[in-house]
Amino acid sequence: MSELGSILEELRELEVLYDKLLELEGKEKNALIKADTSELDMVIELKKYMALRIGELQDRLGRGLKNYNVDSLDGLKAVVGDTKVSSEISTIHGSLKALVEEIKRLETLNFYIAQEHMRFYNALLSLYSTAMGRSVGYNREARIEIKGSQLNVRV
Repeated sequence: MSELGSILEELRELEVLYDKLLELEGKEKNALIKADTSELDMVIELKKYMALRIGELQDRLGRGLKNYNVDSLDGLKAVVGDTKVSSEISTIHGSLKALVEEIKRLETLNFYIAQEHMRFYNALLSLYSTAMGRSVGYNREARIEIKGSQLNVRV
């Protein structure tokens, strides 16, 4: 396969990987909303794998572009000229930009959902510690005194 053919194949593969990453971002959003930790763990592991694969492809793509003495797809299009290949590069490039923007949007949304969960759990912990009459912790006898009760809990 020619160098240009390899670059096109890498671009197509990147497009597929970014599409799968976008799908994972949607699954992450649903897992965050449902607070489904097992699904969230699975999605995070898949995202790590996808990030590695994308990084490898981007490195290979960078080396391929370097062979044409360019550092961007726009530079490659200029070198290739107005051909069918240039048109395909433009189409894939546009698709990649759109996918990356949508992934960024979902990542931001997922960040805010996770942040809201953290606020909720922090408020819940604060409520529990207030109900216990002090900050969460143990006394010298390894007991937690529960406010309003004579009950001591031994841990």
